[in-house]
Amino acid sequence: MNYVFSTIGYLVLAFILIGINCFISSKMVDVAELKGYDPKQEHIYMFCFFLGILGYLYVLALPDLRLQNLLKSVIEKKYENTSEVIGKKESNSNSKKNVRKSIASEILN
Repeated sequence: MNYVFSTIGYLVLAFILIGINCFISSKMVDVAELKGYDPKQEHIYMFCFFLGILGYLYVLALPDLRLQNLLKSVIEKKYENTSEVIGKKESNSNSKKNVRKSIASEILN
């Protein structure tokens, strides 16, 4: 009789842990959506559900696509303003890279 109660206890515990894992996995999909990823892609949920903590770390390590697009647009806008101030567009690709690097370092600092 004692064996039956302990087995039921383990099953209840397993269902509770699976429920917690489902909840955390769905929240990790929300985090990925905030980072700019499509929430309809099921691979993020599956990674988190089956890999547990490794899946959570995967989502946390994903790059922020919204921030990257924002910084890219700011750099391009600032680069256009810089070339307008100079009065001509520079055709040399090395000088364009230098201007972009200086603007990016200015933004990040």
